[in-house]
This record gives sequence, structure tokens and C-alpha cells, in this order.
Amino acid sequence: MQKQYDVFMMAEVGLAWKLVALGDQWFECVFGKFRSIRSCFAYNKSEIQQTTVLQPGGVGIIALDDSSHRVVLQCCDATGYR
Repeated sequence: MQKQYDVFMMAEVGLAWKLVALGDQWFECVFGKFRSIRSCFAYNKSEIQQTTVLQPGGVGIIALDDSSHRVVLQCCDATGYR
């Protein structure tokens, strides 16, 4: 039995995306693998000078293919803890 998934929600992603190498960024890794994709990852940006690439916490939401066209808003916490 084959299953198809539309949306993925993740907790404890564990990455400070600002510190991930350009070639390893999410978009670079998934480019061309799906018809369409919308994603948003949040992590603690308030302590970026005191952390490494591997940072506890973080969340992510990914909408694939047909469901990605239904995304009406894409944002993170405005306090800077994105």
C-alpha cells in the first residue's frame, strides 16, 4: 500500500538555519524533488552568537505539491525567536 503525504509538521528540528552552510540549506536539498513546496522553519535567533549549527529545539512545517498552493500566510514569531 502506497501512501501520499501533503503536510509534514516537525518538532525538535535541532538546527540554527542561519548557521547551516549554503549548500546544505533546506531549499538547496529539496530543489527539483517536488512539483511545488512551501516550508517554514523556526528556531531561536535571539542567541545566534552563543549557539552552533546544532541547536536544541526548533519547529518546521512543510506543505507539498497540491497542498502548497493552499498556503495563505507564511510567517514566524515577530519577537525574534524565529
